[in-house]
Amino acid sequence: MGLKLLSTNRIGYQKRTDAGTQLGGVSTTTAFSLTVPQIIDYYRDYGVRYGIYNNGTQEAILAEADGPTTLPNLRMGSHSDGDKGANGDTAEFIFYNADINNS
Repeated sequence: MGLKLLSTNRIGYQKRTDAGTQLGGVSTTTAFSLTVPQIIDYYRDYGVRYGIYNNGTQEAILAEADGPTTLPNLRMGSHSDGDKGANGDTAEFIFYNADINNS
């Protein structure tokens, strides 16, 4: 699973099976900017849905019927094989293991 810049100038949440088969995922509807900071947030309600936010606005929801996936080693800015990666600044990554409230 991972966030990536799509060829359509959108940010997408890509999911794959344990065998590496691409399952697709949700993507933003707002064009990604290389000059204006953006906050992209995605979530998975296991067995229910995936969703993605851009600057606090939910832009897509997708039903989740994929079942279990085994998380790979965490990598930021690189594919699992390490041959490509982000070329830019990352201000912060925050991971939560539970839903957070509006405050």
